[in-house]
Amino acid sequence: MALAACSRPDPLVVAGANSTEQRILAEIVARQLESSDVPVNRASPYPSLATAHQALLVRAADVAVEYTGAAWVGILHRDKPNEFSSLSGLVRAAYAGLQLKWFDTLGFDNRFVLVVRNADPPARTISDAARQAPRALAVTPEFPIRADGMQTLMSGYPGLRWASAARTEDSRALYSDLAGGRVGMVAGNAADAALDDPSFCVLEDDRHILLPEEAAIVARFDALAAHPQAEAAIAALSGRISREDMRRMIRRVETGSMSVRAVAADFLSPGQ
Repeated sequence: MALAACSRPDPLVVAGANSTEQRILAEIVARQLESSDVPVNRASPYPSLATAHQALLVRAADVAVEYTGAAWVGILHRDKPNEFSSLSGLVRAAYAGLQLKWFDTLGFDNRFVLVVRNADPPARTISDAARQAPRALAVTPEFPIRADGMQTLMSGYPGLRWASAARTEDSRALYSDLAGGRVGMVAGNAADAALDDPSFCVLEDDRHILLPEEAAIVARFDALAAHPQAEAAIAALSGRISREDMRRMIRRVETGSMSVRAVAADFLSPGQ
């Protein structure tokens, strides 16, 4: 009698949005899983965090990296909490109801930030900027469409005015235009590599309006059950990536000195 062949679980599909940071993080997660003998498929980058999340819900993907603020107000459609320190726990509990495990933070907060040139009329807070003449604004593609982006900003700073309709650009173009004076302000993210440039000033969110965006890996419970070694492999990445690490990796990719795969491999190499 022929023996029935043992079935093997499908590879885990690792998904991410189409940004430099998301592509790097997805590759780090994929390689970390492969190092624990978990088979992996890499999904093509999704247009946005929301579409990557939807892929998890419909089982087109199994693992992704998300952010606390985006998850709470954008995905879960909840009101901004009064106390930010509890946000990760709130998201974790709510995601469990979606059959998704929210792991501990990777180690960095990539919240939205408003950035100006230090050489321009002095502004140190967002409220300062709201009292000054309108500036031309450029934003990331995610900022206008995420509930934790432009919508949240304007709810807390209704006095902000722009000299023209905001232009949407990738992060490299944003900071090039800011440095060249083609715009007077950009809405970027705290882990953007360009923010190491001392000519830029990140405005203080003095009204504490913009939400924390602690990066964390999210995985389907059923996918983790199918690959018992996957949960420990993913958990081992918690707390490993600082904001400085993320900026350094983004810079290497955006300057063309290293590929996404090479940056991820270097980060995971022994001794790092």
